Amino acid sequence: MDYIVDRRPYDGGGTIVPTEDMRRHLAALRLRGDEYVGVLNGRGLLLICRYSTNTSSPHLTVVESHLYSPPCPLTIILPVLHHRDRFEFALEKVVELGVTEIVVWNADHAEFQRSTTVRMLAKIEAACAQCGRVWFPELREDSDLTAILDSYPLADVVVGDAGGHLHREPLSNHVVVLAGPEGGLSEREQAVLANLPRLHRWRVGEYRLRAETAVVALTTLVVTGRSSAAT
Repeated sequence: MDYIVDRRPYDGGGTIVPTEDMRRHLAALRLRGDEYVGVLNGRGLLLICRYSTNTSSPHLTVVESHLYSPPCPLTIILPVLHHRDRFEFALEKVVELGVTEIVVWNADHAEFQRSTTVRMLAKIEAACAQCGRVWFPELREDSDLTAILDSYPLADVVVGDAGGHLHREPLSNHVVVLAGPEGGLSEREQAVLANLPRLHRWRVGEYRLRAETAVVALTTLVVTGRSSAAT
């Protein structure tokens, strides 16, 4: 099934009149009349709708509605990267992997941010629609690593480290994943991490990874570890 986004409050009615943006998305999906599409509001609501074009005003008829509980928290501290395309690749992939919060981090050795907040939000929404995520991740931006980590006093923090462990320790309910920027962590930032009581240094493979690869790889390890623990 394909999905589109409608952030307007749902009144419980049986019919949704698409906005212009929704119509463009429906046209791009090449839906024919009476085909089904999922409508997401980003806050846990999924509406299964039948697309009707047999009137002067195309509309969506709600067939089923489902409200899902929020997922387990998974935060990614995503460093600003020099290449916008690589940064946005990492952004999209962690959304597809299921992160619940993205903190865009302007690290000491990070480059100038080339993706605007509006552009990042659009990328996040498009990725959620592509993979059918009912809860969209939150987005915030910060440059103070201490302040960022102080927001999660009970979380396990997973950091990519070439000298870290290959063994994956059990993690708590809330996990924060951090991969360093292209220029590496500054001494100040390394000192901040060294003082964390719930720090896990994980090594990914045998070779040095690009920053965007490390972000995706670390997030994948956390997600697969949770899946294995749940089965």
